[in-house]
Parts: sequence; C-alpha cells; structure tokens
Amino acid sequence: MAKNEAQQQNSFAADGLQDLLEGMVGPTVATLIMHPFDITRTRMQVQGELLRRGYYQVMYQRTFQSLRMMVHTDGPWSVYRGLVPSIAYRQVTHGLRLGVFQVIEDYGMTLDENLEPSVRLSAISGGLCGALGAFLGSPLQLVKCQLQTRASPQIAVGYQHHYRSSLEAFRKIYRAHGLRRGLWRAAQANVLRLSIASAIQMGAYVQAKRKLSQFDANRPHHFINSMAAAVYSSIAAAPAVSTLDMIKTRMYLQPVDRRGRGIYYASVLDCVRKIYMLEGIMGYSRGLLIAFLYSILNSSITLLSWDELKRLRLESREHRELVVEIIHQKGV
Repeated sequence: MAKNEAQQQNSFAADGLQDLLEGMVGPTVATLIMHPFDITRTRMQVQGELLRRGYYQVMYQRTFQSLRMMVHTDGPWSVYRGLVPSIAYRQVTHGLRLGVFQVIEDYGMTLDENLEPSVRLSAISGGLCGALGAFLGSPLQLVKCQLQTRASPQIAVGYQHHYRSSLEAFRKIYRAHGLRRGLWRAAQANVLRLSIASAIQMGAYVQAKRKLSQFDANRPHHFINSMAAAVYSSIAAAPAVSTLDMIKTRMYLQPVDRRGRGIYYASVLDCVRKIYMLEGIMGYSRGLLIAFLYSILNSSITLLSWDELKRLRLESREHRELVVEIIHQKGV
C-alpha cells in the first residue's frame, strides 16, 4: 500500500515537471519565429515618444519596411537583437504560466461542480499564473526591450541603452540600482499586462475547447480544434495585450535618475495620463496593428504547441498502459 502511494507521488511529481517543461517548448518556438516582428513592434511603440504626430520623423512605418531598414542599416542580425533574454523570458514567464496552469488542471482545480472545465476558474487560475510568471520574468523583459531598441543613430528611436550584451545589461543595472529599483523596476506594468491577458486567454481557450468538443465526440480533429481554440483565445486577449504592451514598453525603456526612479513616468497611471496629454488619444495606437497581429500569432503558436505536446504525452501514456496490461494478461 505504502509502495503504491509512493509510486503515485513520484508519478505526480514527474507529471508536474513534465508539465513545466512542456510549457516552455511552445513559447520558445513562438519566439524563434516571431522575434523580428517583436523588435519592430517595440520600436514603433516608442517612436515619437511624448510627441504629437507631425513633430517627429516616422521612420518605422510598416512592418516589412521597418525590417528592411534595420537590415540595411545595422545588418541582418540586428533583427534578432535581444533574442537570448527574449527566449529566456518566454521560458520563465510563459513556461511557468502554462506549466503551473496545467498542474492546477491536473489536480482538478479548474473543474466546476459537474466536473466540467470552468471558464471562470480557468480565467482566475490563468490570471494568477500570468502574474507569477510576469513578475519572475520581469528583469528578462527589461533587458530584452532595452537591447531591442539599440540601433545606429540614424534609425534610433526612444531612449538608447548602450548595452552590448545581456550579461552587461544585467550587471550594470544591478550595480547601479540593485533589485527593486533596478532589475525589477516597472515590474507592475508587466504583471498588469500578463495577468489580464492570461485570464482572458485561458478562459476563452477553455470555453472554445469545451464548445468544440461537443461537435467532436470521437476526437478525430483534435489538432484543428486546438488551432481554432488557440486563435480564438488569442484574438480575445489581443486588444488588452496590445494597449498594455505599449505602456509596459514605455515604462521599461525610459531613463531613470540616480535613485532608479523613472524620469518620464512615475507609474503606470502616470504613463497613461502623459500619453493622452502629450500625444493625444492616437498615442495609444502607435504600433497597435503590429502588436495586435504579433499577439495573435505568438499566442496561437504558444498555445497550439503546448496543447499538442500535452496530447502526445497523454496518448503515449495510454499506449504504455495498454501494452503493460496486454503483457500482464499474457503472463497470467
């Protein structure tokens, strides 16, 4: 009896670790594919910061025009600046978000009284997991954003942080301002963005999968259902993500004083207020289209990869159990 309980505990621990590892694969795949578009989005968001249109030169106009300009000016690898912290951020943030969410699902904490997946509980769990991942991954996001905007003077936008590598950025930020006002500065903007986005996304994803499963009782189109649910949930979360993402980017990229306090923005609300006062309502739309499309594509790839890996693991486990049962029966 004790042996069986120990085996079950080991199985739960192994499954939990596998959930976390599976949660890291999807974000990594998405980052490798989407990173050049992420750089374009970031630069569009800080282009003409705190200036009304007409008072600054619009260099980054369209996605592919921006990519061509970066490659022509700074070389082909310039569109992959900040890739290392970007991958690390996705693994930490979204790996934890999806991995911990899967563990919560495995323990039945997202089921309603009828043992059906609950949209409300999934949204709450998704929001909490998103907040956890966003907070822990905030230093990586900070460095990623600052490396992404580093460019030659003729195409530079926003405040320039002249770090040559991720390690140099971490070292200098920590030495200058420590943890809270250095590496974790503006973490609240990232937590707000990802907690809201993750709550909407995971709630919508569970809702879509639940609806689609009613038309697919025998599961012959699992991949198509997963893709449809991933796209639907990503579209649902994209408006919130796109707007909050610009605020997060502005908070991370602003210069700071000797005490690590932001010179442009004192807080998230102060950032929202100053954008409206100095840039007008259209200030919130800078880089909005690419941010919207990036969010949909990136989130769809992440969720689809995560769900397919989970499905393959479950099918592999069922196959092993069937083989063991057949061997046991023949042995008897």
